[in-house]
Amino acid sequence: MSSPAMSVPAISSPSSEPAVPQQCDSPLEVRLSPDRARLTLQWADGAVSVLSAAHLRAHSPSAGARRARLAGLSTPVAADLTVSAVHLLGGYALNLVFSDGHDRGIYPWALLKALGAEPSAEPNAIP
Repeated sequence: MSSPAMSVPAISSPSSEPAVPQQCDSPLEVRLSPDRARLTLQWADGAVSVLSAAHLRAHSPSAGARRARLAGLSTPVAADLTVSAVHLLGGYALNLVFSDGHDRGIYPWALLKALGAEPSAEPNAIP
């Protein structure tokens, strides 16, 4: 006996969550700045996303960080926050480890591109 089909209601993202497209090609290049404070991604369409460690940490897609944002809480981020490690996950995302110990966020390419398109993203690419 099969189960009846369930419809899932649409859930709108709070304004602090960027609109993320369903799919996105992987970047041509991912570069961490020498001071580990910025991540630069070069995309095939010519776009360049420059994201500060603080911006990435504030928009962590981890369950705990999302829950806090949904509750209206902001994540306190140290001004001197850096990216301690970058791990490629199956060719579809990065797992970032931050100097504050946070290591739970999986950042799909589409999220990174959406974060880079936000006006609050860093303006200067890593040389």
